[in-house]
Amino acid sequence: MTARSLGVVMLFAAALLCTACTDAESTAPARQAHSDLVVGTQPPIAAVPHLDSIANLTLPIDVYRFSAAQTKMIGSASVLLVNECVRRFGFPPLLTDTYGPGASSLTRRYGVTESEIAEQYGYHVAPQENISTPKDSTGQRFTRAEMLVLSGSDSGIAAAPGDPAPSGAVHSGMPIPPGGCYAEARKKISADDPADTNLASEIARAGFDQAQADTRVTAVFAQWSACMRERGYTAADPLAIAATADLSLPTPRSAEIQTAVADVACKREHNVVGVWFTVESAYQNALIQRHLEKLTVTRRQLDAEVRNAAAVLGLPVPR
Repeated sequence: MTARSLGVVMLFAAALLCTACTDAESTAPARQAHSDLVVGTQPPIAAVPHLDSIANLTLPIDVYRFSAAQTKMIGSASVLLVNECVRRFGFPPLLTDTYGPGASSLTRRYGVTESEIAEQYGYHVAPQENISTPKDSTGQRFTRAEMLVLSGSDSGIAAAPGDPAPSGAVHSGMPIPPGGCYAEARKKISADDPADTNLASEIARAGFDQAQADTRVTAVFAQWSACMRERGYTAADPLAIAATADLSLPTPRSAEIQTAVADVACKREHNVVGVWFTVESAYQNALIQRHLEKLTVTRRQLDAEVRNAAAVLGLPVPR
């Protein structure tokens, strides 16, 4: 009998049930943005604040994406609904709610920015950053019957949201909902108007890429690079130096910690975070104004999903 690992199925569940995942704009290579996501001239900026930390900062586009608290709520509500659905078919709960508080959209966006993290963890992830990492869950497997009820497919290949289960598919004498319990849960949260966060994610990525190439940012990168050179390190920008760390090691080596400490010191000396954040925010604001009508619809959809998830859990709506 064919079985699927929990890890594979949970990847499907995350894509289907949690549309609030944080973007990885700062880790993927730069790409050419579509023309309607390109700001033709450098957007003006006001006075640049001196920022030694990203704590309590938010980017303009975050208004049109789920917050960390909202992401957790939607994930938890989705797991609850799926488990309620599979119980109708005689199964015990098949999913575990592992949704933590989540990371800020700015976490590691500009590399390591906190001295205490650099001094203790180097470029490794610190627990207080709330960055979840994949875990090997291959020890738990689903049977074909469980897969059929969960996803609407017993072949080990999850059906797309809304795809019907095989014709006449039943379990325990009951018809399986179209798309399985995953799709049923998703529909209860999003109704027939699911939030489309693709545009917000594209703006976040485009703003990040264009800010990196902005002369105001490249100028401060040059200052940071000279500062690092004085300390014995050679790197063009903060993300390049962070990429040299061997994160496969369980703990950072002393050399990594020393590099990270120097990195943060040079960021603070030349206000790298302040300039970078201010310029990126300007690009995002320009793109938000260009796409405001669509983004307003997205915000309405997000609010509806959060309200529905809160109702499922019997909790107040988080901000």
